[in-house]
Amino acid sequence: MSGRKIKKVSIVFFAIILLTAFGLTQAMAASFTDITAAKYDWARPYIEKMNLLGVVKGMTETTYGPDNSVTREQLITMLVRLMGWESQATGKSLPSTFPKANSVAPWARGYVALAVEKGIVSGEDLENFRPADAATRSEVAVFAVKAIGLGQEAESRKTFNASLSFTDGYLIELKARPYIEIAVEKGIMKGFPDGSFKPNEKVTRAQIATVLHNVTKLAKANSNMVKGIVKNVDSTLLPSIDAKLDDGSSKTYIVNTYSTLIYKEDADGNLTSAQLKDIKPGDTVNIIASGNTAQYVEIAYGKQATVVEDENEDKDKDKDKDKLIKGIIRGVNISANVLTIENKDNDKYESYNIASDAKIRRDGTTSDIYKLMIGDTATVTVTDGKIVRIEAETATKEITGVITDITFAAKNPTITIEGENGRENDYELGKNVTIRKNNRSADISDLKIGDEVKLTLEYGVGTRVVATSTKQDISGTVKAVTLADINTITVVDDKGREHVIKITRDTEITKDRKQIDVTDIRPNYYVDIEAENDEAISIDVTVRNVKETIRGTVVNINEQVKVIVINIKNDDGTKSTQHVYYTSDTILYKENREVRISRIAEGDEVICIGGYEGGLFFADTIHDITISD
Repeated sequence: MSGRKIKKVSIVFFAIILLTAFGLTQAMAASFTDITAAKYDWARPYIEKMNLLGVVKGMTETTYGPDNSVTREQLITMLVRLMGWESQATGKSLPSTFPKANSVAPWARGYVALAVEKGIVSGEDLENFRPADAATRSEVAVFAVKAIGLGQEAESRKTFNASLSFTDGYLIELKARPYIEIAVEKGIMKGFPDGSFKPNEKVTRAQIATVLHNVTKLAKANSNMVKGIVKNVDSTLLPSIDAKLDDGSSKTYIVNTYSTLIYKEDADGNLTSAQLKDIKPGDTVNIIASGNTAQYVEIAYGKQATVVEDENEDKDKDKDKDKLIKGIIRGVNISANVLTIENKDNDKYESYNIASDAKIRRDGTTSDIYKLMIGDTATVTVTDGKIVRIEAETATKEITGVITDITFAAKNPTITIEGENGRENDYELGKNVTIRKNNRSADISDLKIGDEVKLTLEYGVGTRVVATSTKQDISGTVKAVTLADINTITVVDDKGREHVIKITRDTEITKDRKQIDVTDIRPNYYVDIEAENDEAISIDVTVRNVKETIRGTVVNINEQVKVIVINIKNDDGTKSTQHVYYTSDTILYKENREVRISRIAEGDEVICIGGYEGGLFFADTIHDITISD
């Protein structure tokens, strides 16, 4: 044994003695008694992570309060801590122009003051901050997007161009739409399984930990967490991870198998419990540590890389390190247990014996040598000259989903597809890609956002696209016409649902069988629209008896005289009262079902569509749009 190895072993045993004697491996995440396994396992990883980062703290020493609402001042405080700005907030005072400064809790004033300075709290939020109010999902999206520096991008987006497809999109305030759009695009937040967003729902302390975790994926924020690529894992003598960090340095982190928190990200971005044995060389990891001891390790999904050793490091280590080779399988000799791979780093064919206990996976599932195919792309791990692990994927794949973006910034066009799991991925199209749309030959310019698509990939590059446009017929009353770089028309259909449709230069617009221009369309016109995705193919305009739309909150119902009294919020911010009369012919809807007047109650929010007769408003239809718990 060389002197170098003797020294290494001595250091290892000395470290073990220290760990045993002084308990240095104990993770510092608080053990909150109210984060019970049955109810909160989904939130535990995110709460533990944010607690270790110092972003969230308990309501007491032992409780977290997962169901408590997050107040607006608490939300701002968490975001400032997450971004690593806590030291800047220390001792900072609210500006003299801040309204009702004393309403902000003393502990939060420095954080809120810094948020004002950073532009996170601005506009109406600054004029009426409401620090103790519970933060809504819409407000969380706005503040989070501003915190990561995308506020100007949100403001630059046209309000009506926000591609929000939530079933309750009409409840989202226009000014918040581009922020929610960006929050969804970036994976900070997402909708509910029923297709809604619930913008006005209060956010709980359990939920906010998940949102904050998603923000850490986008911004170089809290310095208490480091990112790196795993070079080696020791799970025997001294459990530890040897990682190459983003700053180029290398560091070994000790892992306590009893107290170090280890989680692994799945394909949907969720964190699940893992163990040291699940960490592999080439994995990208996020680590929260106390000194040299890892308190928290997070394994990123699908982000393996080859670690290149520094030239100054001991070359003898290469004999003990795993070697990762990425390329294309060019030969499989089953009788000799030999695999030949074309190494993409040097374009050479390299052959290796496959170890008898090698772990083989193909297309994400456990496989064996008999199922490996020439042409498969693969990442193989070689130790002591033998392959110990093979991760193979079929060379040809089919991706299905909906097109959410098309860009031409790179050499070849790139399309973004949202899959069934809600995740978006970018795919490069090859130079000779074949495109068909609606059973006809097509060009890249014929593809539209919203098209349903099946993409064939060969070695990661798109070679064939089969697209189908989503067509819809919409009839309703024009609410607004927006003339800008992209013209749009906002229509309220006969069930009270709002649609924003783009008008292109190819849109055919007719009125009384005569062709007209978009500038000739007026609010309250009735239109029949044939649309492809969110673009109008044709619009037929009919000037009917003008229909008025009134929206407000029910304050009284008098069934004897058949009148509903509602409170309306006017454009200038004031409120007024409106009497809405209904008859036996009036149709009432609740949750898109026809109901009786007895199903509508005081406090419900309604949309009434009808017209004035003799100074009285009579409703043709009344839609109860109250969101049920």
